[in-house]
Amino acid sequence: GMGPGMMGPGTGPGMMGLSWGYIAPSLDLNVDDVKTGLERYLTAWGNPHVKLGKVTDSGKDTITAEIVTQDNSLVERIEVNKETGLFHMVP
Repeated sequence: GMGPGMMGPGTGPGMMGLSWGYIAPSLDLNVDDVKTGLERYLTAWGNPHVKLGKVTDSGKDTITAEIVTQDNSLVERIEVNKETGLFHMVP
C-alpha cells in the first residue's frame, strides 16, 4: 500500500518537487535500468548541484537509489519498484 506522501510544506529544500515517478514501462527492472531512468529525470530537473549516487538492489522487488550533491552528501533516497517501474522518495 502507498502511505500518505510527504507533499506538505515541511518537505524542506532537498525536495526537488517530485515525490514519485515512473522509470520505465518495462517490468523486472535492474540497477542499470534505474540508473538510466533517474539520470534522465535529473537532466530534466536541470539542477546542476545534484547527481545520481549509489544505486543498489535492495532485495525482492526494490532498487534503492541515492540523489547526492556534487560533493556526495545525500539529498534524497528513492525506492524503485522493480515490477512496476514506479518510484518514490523515502523520508
